[in-house]
Amino acid sequence: MRASAIQAAELGRDVGVLARCIIWNRPGEPKHVRIERSAPEKGLVKSVSIIAAEWILPGKEMLLRWKHNDMVNPARYYLNKQIDARLKDHVKLFVTEDDMYIRFDSLLAALYSSVKWEVLGKGYVPKFCLHCGEIFTPTRIDQKYHRKCQKNVNWHRHKENWRKRKSDSTS
Repeated sequence: MRASAIQAAELGRDVGVLARCIIWNRPGEPKHVRIERSAPEKGLVKSVSIIAAEWILPGKEMLLRWKHNDMVNPARYYLNKQIDARLKDHVKLFVTEDDMYIRFDSLLAALYSSVKWEVLGKGYVPKFCLHCGEIFTPTRIDQKYHRKCQKNVNWHRHKENWRKRKSDSTS
C-alpha cells in the first residue's frame, strides 16, 4: 500500500487500490478490518494482517471511530503503525519551554517521518522561521513565522501606521 493511494482515495479519485487491500468483516462475522497484500509478479504470496478487531483492545477503540467500509482511515492507521515501527529508536524528541524539536539519526528516518506527516494530514512539515531562523511546525500552510515571532513581525510591519494613529488620536 502506498501513501499516494491513500491521498487519491481521500480526494475521491480512486478507491480501487485501497478497496483491494482493506477488507472489512462480512455480516455475521466478528467486527474487524484487515489488510490483504499479494504481488504474484514479485513472488509474494497473499499475506493478511489484522488492522483492528473487536477482540483486540486498541483495535476495538479504532473500530468505534471508523464507519464500516471506510477505506482511508484504516489504511492511514496501518501505514502509521508501519512507519512508527521503522522509526523506533531512530528519533529523539527534545522539549523546551515553548517548543519541541525532533532529531533523526539518519536521512531515512527523516524521510519516513516526512511521509508520516504527509499521510496523516494533521499538521504541516516543519519550516524555518523567516524572522528568527528556528524550526517550527506551522498551523497553516501559508505560515512563515514561528508563533513567538509573529507579533514582533506584525509590529515592525505596521509600526508606522500604529504610531500615526496614536499621534492622530492624541491631537
